[in-house]
Amino acid sequence: MATSAAAALGAQTGVVHCEILRDRTKGLFVGEAGARPGGGSITELASVMYAFDLPATLAALATDEVPDLDGAPRFPALTAVMVPAPAGTVTHVADRAAIESLPGVLDADIRLTVGQPAPVGIGTVSLAGRVLYVPDDLDAIDQEVADLRAALDIRVEPLTPA
Repeated sequence: MATSAAAALGAQTGVVHCEILRDRTKGLFVGEAGARPGGGSITELASVMYAFDLPATLAALATDEVPDLDGAPRFPALTAVMVPAPAGTVTHVADRAAIESLPGVLDADIRLTVGQPAPVGIGTVSLAGRVLYVPDDLDAIDQEVADLRAALDIRVEPLTPA
């Protein structure tokens, strides 16, 4: 499906992002295809997991150079935990250093500022930030992510209707 979508876009070289989705009936369909790298931290996760610089790699490929890629994963698993924030004015959030000191956290991008309105996300992307995280136990990842989100300790004053 991805190859067909790339051909339909006329892609001859470069990156094509294609989302293959499954609905509740288990049917597959193309949700999006575009001549761009994937979003939602996908390219960042790949770059960190496999220790390569995506823009430099794409530039090398575009100029017919063969990039030196190891291909060995640096971690058993890696995830981007999107930082959700309810609508309202932020009254508290843990700071970046506190989150980055937690086990398994590689990097925290927290875009919440006390006194400012919580940013609104788009689709699966939260503009409030994300945390790159190496899970300890894949069987308990849901609980690990819940614990990480709890550690963010995001509090907001709800918006009052005008």
